[in-house]
Amino acid sequence: MFSSKASKSGALSWLKHPRHYLFFKIFVWFWLTIIGTVTALVFLSNISVLNLVSNEPLHGPMEKNLAYTARSIERSAYKHKRSLESILSHPRLSKRKLLYLSAEQSDISFTNKETPINIDLSLLNFTKNMPPQIVFTEQYQAFGPVQLTVPEGVFYLYEIDINNQPPLFIRLKLMPGWIKVSIAIIASLILSFLFSRNLIAPINSLKKAAIKLSSGDLSARAAISANRKDELG
Repeated sequence: MFSSKASKSGALSWLKHPRHYLFFKIFVWFWLTIIGTVTALVFLSNISVLNLVSNEPLHGPMEKNLAYTARSIERSAYKHKRSLESILSHPRLSKRKLLYLSAEQSDISFTNKETPINIDLSLLNFTKNMPPQIVFTEQYQAFGPVQLTVPEGVFYLYEIDINNQPPLFIRLKLMPGWIKVSIAIIASLILSFLFSRNLIAPINSLKKAAIKLSSGDLSARAAISANRKDELG
């Protein structure tokens, strides 16, 4: 009974002074490496001035809703003989998020509301012949394109969600892959080096002292700080 309590007490003794144990230091350095890497990524994402674009496939309700809007515009254009400009100015569409219609073979485009000056929708031109996408930029997210045909020609419909403050995950997503990998490698190397140095230095000191003692030098001492309180101190 007494032995069981003693062993239990010994097993939990590290909780009283966790810094006195190597495994706790290893645990802390492991998480410091991860936190340091993430912090570096966040910092660089906030100072990035690159105007990058990323995209991924669009599926689900958003795609169906966009296709329904495109068919409604086509129906209004043919059935009611209305122009794209008048269709987009209709209250039902003008209350929606920014809708952008870009012509297939020209620079002609229409929107259902005024576009902010800092929003560059020309970045979407490269997606015209692609399946519906979610296009991420630092300024906005675009959903589309969905092709529609009206008397004025073939157009591609996008719905634009403007980012007032770009979400962190978008900034990270827009960072080039080589930058992310480089940051992870550099941060891991630096923190691993610091930890290894902190761990290996006293072990090497003990090794040198042991060699001297084995050769008969009884004055040999390991150069370990008196403040070190773990298994090596």
